[in-house]
Amino acid sequence: MTQNAPTCQCLSPTERLFLRVVLVTAVVALLGVMAWSASVSAVQDATILGTARAVARTTGKVMGLVAGALLMLQFALSARLKLLDRAFGLDRLLRDHKLLGISAGVLASLHPLLLYSSGVYFAGALEWSRWPELLGAGLLAMLWVVLCTSIWAAFLALSYRVWWGFHQLVFAAVAMVAVHGLAIGGDLAGGWLRTMWLMMVAAYAGLFVWVKIIKPLLLRENRFTIAAVERLNHNVWTVELAGPPGRTFHHLPGQFAFLKLHGKGLPAEEHPFTISSAPSPEGLRVRFTIKASGDFTAKIGQFHPGDWATVDGPYGLFSHLARAPQTGPLVMIAGGIGITPILSMLRHMAATGDDRPVTLIWGNRREEDIVYRQELDALAAGRMNLRIHHVLSEQEGWAGSAGFVDTPLLGRLLTANQLRGQVFLCGPPVMMVSVRRALRSMGVPRRRIHTERFAL
Repeated sequence: MTQNAPTCQCLSPTERLFLRVVLVTAVVALLGVMAWSASVSAVQDATILGTARAVARTTGKVMGLVAGALLMLQFALSARLKLLDRAFGLDRLLRDHKLLGISAGVLASLHPLLLYSSGVYFAGALEWSRWPELLGAGLLAMLWVVLCTSIWAAFLALSYRVWWGFHQLVFAAVAMVAVHGLAIGGDLAGGWLRTMWLMMVAAYAGLFVWVKIIKPLLLRENRFTIAAVERLNHNVWTVELAGPPGRTFHHLPGQFAFLKLHGKGLPAEEHPFTISSAPSPEGLRVRFTIKASGDFTAKIGQFHPGDWATVDGPYGLFSHLARAPQTGPLVMIAGGIGITPILSMLRHMAATGDDRPVTLIWGNRREEDIVYRQELDALAAGRMNLRIHHVLSEQEGWAGSAGFVDTPLLGRLLTANQLRGQVFLCGPPVMMVSVRRALRSMGVPRRRIHTERFAL
């Protein structure tokens, strides 16, 4: 007996494209208006200062305003707003969040260099009367501390808590940007540009209050209870959560959520994990399958039934219900624990009687790394039209496919008809880059290759 499929609250491809165009156009228009306003005096400056110095001064002003706007916009991308998630997908927004941060840092650094090179402004002595300039220098140093500890967190061997602590400095930097811009005066001394700047600051402050104060309180009031913690193999665990009385949790297969577990004497950190269970009509229980690969995940086995958790989600567009038509073959390629969103999709397809052909290619190091193998074999042997290929890179005497998921292997395992279907790819970043490149070389267009990538 099949269950009813969850209602897909996602946008159609046309609606998603329209919303993306509207949002991107609005941001570009905002930045363009600010840049234009900062450069209206360029002609007059050129008459007084000369063309080169006027260009340097105008460009410096524009870069300062745009850098401030990008810093504020950056927070909106990481604030987990449902509308933006439905339009772009949260994993993509978080990657763009990082790029905007780098862009803002570069522009903010060029801002004083160009202004002082114009000859209009002079550094002078360090006096308290020049506190707006000193504030600007301080915020620039703070901004680069945040950027360096974010970009090179792995190289610096920073723990999650240390990285997170440095990352929170960006909020102080934005407050300093707002004060610095208003105190310096110039184009922000009055008029509608000052009004626009104040509106952006107010919107940022409102979003900060929602994300950092109101939303966490609401999540704590709707806490989940840990119902079970099960060890699947040497480094993979499944955590099952029961929802609070009277509350349901509905998600699409393949989506993820931000999970924070609370146990006695254990760190309460929030991390994104894929929901590995299939959606159910009741939506009372949800499961996460987690690999112990870091400081926090290594402690998963120390949580016990009765401990509690908060769940912020669901998020993401990595789902066959959101991305794939109702007919046609599906190809699912996973690397290691990247099987979790695919497992959710396969469980849902089996529960709803979806019998479209599915080819699963799953790369692991050794046979012991294969989790839920018996369940997957049962799905393939049952009513599902599922074919599974296990690819092991370090297993001696393995009778199946060996090595890595590359172009020759995909050429052997996939037919021309399968390559005309939708492809779902999830795994380590290096693996996804190489497999995506291999699929493109085999003629699969970008629009049919769907990925879920995280690098927080």
